[in-house]
Amino acid sequence: MNQLAARPSYEYILKIVRGPDKGASFKILSAQVTIGRDSDNNIKLNDKKVSRKHAVIKFVAGGAKIQELSEHNRMAVDGKKTKQAPLTDHSTFLIGDTEFVFRILSKEQALTKPKKSLPGLGKSSSKSAKKSKNLLPVYFIIGGLLLFLLFSESSNKKKNTIEIRDEKAIEESIKKNEENLKEWQKQLARKEISSKDYQQAEVLYKQGFRDFEHGNYEQALTAFQACLSIFSKHELCERYQFLSKRKLDELLQYNMVLGRQYMEKNQFKQCIHAFKNVMLMVKNNQDPVYKEAESNLKICQQRFDGGF
Repeated sequence: MNQLAARPSYEYILKIVRGPDKGASFKILSAQVTIGRDSDNNIKLNDKKVSRKHAVIKFVAGGAKIQELSEHNRMAVDGKKTKQAPLTDHSTFLIGDTEFVFRILSKEQALTKPKKSLPGLGKSSSKSAKKSKNLLPVYFIIGGLLLFLLFSESSNKKKNTIEIRDEKAIEESIKKNEENLKEWQKQLARKEISSKDYQQAEVLYKQGFRDFEHGNYEQALTAFQACLSIFSKHELCERYQFLSKRKLDELLQYNMVLGRQYMEKNQFKQCIHAFKNVMLMVKNNQDPVYKEAESNLKICQQRFDGGF
């Protein structure tokens, strides 16, 4: 049985207190959380000393526990190097240069603060009672301000915390997004926005989404940019344009790193192929990345032709 479901009055929070991602906070809603540098982890870190898949946190019958997945980079829990260990409230663990604090909070701790009593509301002489009565509107204003500040702080804390959700929560989120999209489409119709433009943008969105799913990020990016040029408020085109750019950047960096590795290993044929891919993706010959790839390509080509 999922321990998160078994303890609904508690919240589980992971906060990064040291490392490149310091300040990030994650609210755990899933029974299992993976951590590492790969983008398919629940928590993706920008720490070079962290493995692609470094650790996993599981919620089992005895509570939460963390288990190391990396064979090379050691993990430390509460200051001790270990392969696996239980996690309790205020437990800390270090992977690479990134340190986490694990918190178990009750709903009351997470959402409320102790109430402060206001002076002058007790029984006293008739004179002080009259004075208190005159000040009653002031007390209401002060109380309202305190409540506003309390909920504002609670709202800001929620915004700064990334939720790690299970499949059911994700499905609910998708359903809610679809409902919001339908409502948004109704609003567009009410504002008399050209349906012809919207339909053309939808065709481009579907084309771009198919390319995105098949890993053709450059073609997908072109389609989403065309979509937005026709219909600038298309939220899905805007979102997938950002994701396509990010995927292209990741692919570009991957080929650059791969090319350098081939060069170091004197595998010049593969090295040439990797740097050519970078130049094809960048296109702009004035871009610093293009120039670097071109320079490395010449070295690989010379060494390949020279029979090194």
